[in-house]
Amino acid sequence: MYTLFCAQILFSQKVLINKNNLLLDDEKSSKTLNLTLSNPDSKIFFGLFLLTLSSYLYHNQKALLSKASLNNQTLGSPGYNSHLNSYENAKNISDISLGVSLMTVSYGILSGAFFERSNLPRMFRQYHYFDIPKDDALVKCKNILLTLGYEIDIYSPESHFITTKKIRVGRVLRKYDYVVYLEVSDRIEIHLSSERNIFNRGSESTIGGKKMVIQQVETFLPNSIQKNIFDPIHKKLLENTFKQI
Repeated sequence: MYTLFCAQILFSQKVLINKNNLLLDDEKSSKTLNLTLSNPDSKIFFGLFLLTLSSYLYHNQKALLSKASLNNQTLGSPGYNSHLNSYENAKNISDISLGVSLMTVSYGILSGAFFERSNLPRMFRQYHYFDIPKDDALVKCKNILLTLGYEIDIYSPESHFITTKKIRVGRVLRKYDYVVYLEVSDRIEIHLSSERNIFNRGSESTIGGKKMVIQQVETFLPNSIQKNIFDPIHKKLLENTFKQI
């Protein structure tokens, strides 16, 4: 059932790509990403960023006040030691808060949480195989996928296509299952189909009070994940004298 579902999604993607030749190519698409807070994950990252930034501003101000009071104290006096401890504690907390806030927003940007999904690169690649027979091109593609560690789910020499078994990739807050679909026609076409695993605790999504995983179809994977998937395949295809279109 999962394979048939993925094949249906992949076919829909292929139809949309073929009908819309005015879409930006992948290189241009990756340069025109728009920031957004519409994605659920972006709200989590942004909320954590605001929380840690507020902590930084509060404790930084507290450290400045303690330092000002420290300068008015006599070295070695009880008041001096008290303000010194207060300054060091506030300074340490402000430094940690600033570091966490910067890491939060950086990770959110790198993971694609702050970008419009419709502007992410398409999960699709095409390659020329020139004068090689179609059957040989399919065999080479199959061997490339096996070399890269993929397990073949469907191999159809008659229809000249391959689908892999699903593979899980994940980040801290987001995990995805994806399938590679490869078809050889007058060119080599590679599509990705993916589902996102969402963890819910609401009353409508739990059974017996236990956490439940809901799978949601993803039209676009984050750019960094797409690169991790496509780059090794791209490198191997170039080694076999195929050329990206």
